[in-house]
Amino acid sequence: MLIRCQRCQAVFSLQDGVAASGARFKVECGRCLQVFEAAAPKRAPVGPQGKTPLQMPRVPARKPEPPAAVERKSATPRSPPPSPAKLAKAFKPRRPPDDGVFERELLRVVTWRRRRIQMAIAVISGLAVVVAATQWRRFAGMPRGAEMRVETARQILLRDDLQSLEQAAALFTEAARIARGEAMPEAERAYALLLQAATHKDLADRLESAEREPHVRSATKLLQDGVAAAKAALEEDGEDPGAMRAMALYCALASAPERGLRYLDAAEKKGPPNALNAYTRAVLTLSGTPSRERQDRALAALAQARQAEPRLLRAQVDMGAISLDRQEPGPAREALSKVLEQNPQHERARRLFALLPAAP
Repeated sequence: MLIRCQRCQAVFSLQDGVAASGARFKVECGRCLQVFEAAAPKRAPVGPQGKTPLQMPRVPARKPEPPAAVERKSATPRSPPPSPAKLAKAFKPRRPPDDGVFERELLRVVTWRRRRIQMAIAVISGLAVVVAATQWRRFAGMPRGAEMRVETARQILLRDDLQSLEQAAALFTEAARIARGEAMPEAERAYALLLQAATHKDLADRLESAEREPHVRSATKLLQDGVAAAKAALEEDGEDPGAMRAMALYCALASAPERGLRYLDAAEKKGPPNALNAYTRAVLTLSGTPSRERQDRALAALAQARQAEPRLLRAQVDMGAISLDRQEPGPAREALSKVLEQNPQHERARRLFALLPAAP
């Protein structure tokens, strides 16, 4: 006996004789779990119209059983007829043969995509951990007031005029006082002092003797204060990248570029790339006997610094100074004009611009 599901059209087989002829019962599909009503087919009687009459099987005569046996049989309860639920479980859907190729291919695609997603999550998580660790190391243990002063000073330092550099150094000094024992604020203070020293030193080398002396005195004092602050930061943390970068800038101003390069290489290994590292490399490249090859390498480093931080006017001024030394007034005038447009208070840019020949 065959029964077809009304929803998914699955075909089920039921052994003949399980259900009475014409009986109706509920069936649960083994594939889609749809419950529907089924009926056992009626067995039509065989009549005398030209058909073979229904043949009843002959039952051999049995000997009469003793009364005791009859009593035992009558006392034994009969098994109840199978319930519709049992009938439904007895049905087996006839499914088409499946070799599992589709399932295996689907599993392979899902597994591949899952691995790609897991790898992407792992990479993103790793980068997040590195960034968080870097930020934590920069400001670990620092009070909030010191952090705010450091960030404000870094923004002011980008303007590069002497007044801005003095304000940045003062903020770094306050941050170092608040966060005693922390190397980073003192290292940043050292770099700001050394940038002021570099400004005065460059002006002293270019101006006439009457204007040179004040810049020489300022450069000497700021160099001493800057290297003292850098050494103090290294005593607090011998691996602080800002302190090593400050020492590299001091070596460049003291005409010791080889020693300064060792400091800078160590700073770049300890911290992420930044504009001040590229700028320091440019100053180290120009330290010593000037040559066109040194100037070309310095210009490349300054371009890298400007790309990393376009607001760093210091890199633009040094590019104008190199063009001035090469007797290339056009590029020098263009570079210095852009600086003065962004910061008209930039003393060094004004002085260098005044040294240019008159425009044709």
